[in-house]
Amino acid sequence: MKKLHVLFILGLIASVGFFTSCDEGVDPVGPEIIWSNYDGADLERCLGDEIGITFTVRKGDSKLEDVVVKLGQGVIYTASDDADTDVEDNMEVVLNQTLENVVSQTLTITATDKDGLTDVKTVAINVESDLDDKGTKILGAGGNTNGSYYSLTDDAIMDQGEAQAAPEKVTIVYNNTVDDGAQLYSPTESSAIKALQGTTETLFTELPGVDYATATSVDLPAEADITSTKLTNLSVDDVIAFVATDGTIGIIEVTSIQGDVDGQASISIKTKIVE
Repeated sequence: MKKLHVLFILGLIASVGFFTSCDEGVDPVGPEIIWSNYDGADLERCLGDEIGITFTVRKGDSKLEDVVVKLGQGVIYTASDDADTDVEDNMEVVLNQTLENVVSQTLTITATDKDGLTDVKTVAINVESDLDDKGTKILGAGGNTNGSYYSLTDDAIMDQGEAQAAPEKVTIVYNNTVDDGAQLYSPTESSAIKALQGTTETLFTELPGVDYATATSVDLPAEADITSTKLTNLSVDDVIAFVATDGTIGIIEVTSIQGDVDGQASISIKTKIVE
């Protein structure tokens, strides 16, 4: 009997050891962030848009401690600081913050529980300018084969024959001369079309200090402050505001100037979106 008693005790120890080993192998369950109206893809937003993401947070084995949202390096939301939100299982967070900078940033959402376990989700957000990008156009001067006239209406380059046939469509004229260098001017300053019925006026002003790549409608001057019918001696990287006859306000960057009287220039154009 004594031998059996010893075997029973050894069997009990082995059994306890087995169950202890299994318990130690189970990982604790942490919190989980679940998208409500979003698939996890990169986001494209315009300046002034809301982030527009909603998500819920489920607890794991422990109670939730907090949910923190960062945009870039800055914190834009902390659930524990939100008087209208209870930090609890199945809580919902609506990110309706307005995007105020033209930049590519990472949105980082971190849910933490009482045991320090976390779930982290990241979202790439590219915020674009609220200006309508017309792309880059190549204008020719003198004997260059590229047309010297740009039509905002058609978003196209016109040669002299096309401009004379429809002067009301011409918005910007380019030329390059020995005396005045590279120039942008109003159709009313063009010797080839200014006398034609329907010729419209465009006004310009230079914008020193404005970064074309990140410019928004906030960087555009008031229409009353755009007053010149002609800008001369332009250089690469010059940034210029213009207003067309129909009231459309835009921004131009001179991206290249090649040659002289028979050369060409490329200009990038964005215009204010009229709601």
